[in-house]
Amino acid sequence: TANYINIYENDRLATTLMSPTHNSCTVTINKFPAFVGCRQFDIPQYDGRPIYAINNNSDRRSLRITISRDFNSDPEALRVEDVVDINGDSIPAWQIDFHPQSIINDGRHWLDKGEFELGIKPR
Repeated sequence: TANYINIYENDRLATTLMSPTHNSCTVTINKFPAFVGCRQFDIPQYDGRPIYAINNNSDRRSLRITISRDFNSDPEALRVEDVVDINGDSIPAWQIDFHPQSIINDGRHWLDKGEFELGIKPR
């Protein structure tokens, strides 16, 4: 259950961005790719899981990204609402790649690609 949305820091869920009652946030990201995860309880000991990756295809090093969701309809469906650089200048949405990713630093997992590969060996 994606009650709490967090940003990953050093392969661990860290800063809580959203809760069941707070469903939008603006986060400054300085290192890409960045990973967004979720967990059911907002305590450090409770493991979560990654759900999105954010890649920066712009020439800016640091970005402020506003993300939102509708907790009641789908708490895992996040939307990028706005992207600006550190000076407040708008960045076109196509320069940010915000996509589902279930394993940090991989992106090749079948859940992320939408492909299931079955290897069959002849007898």
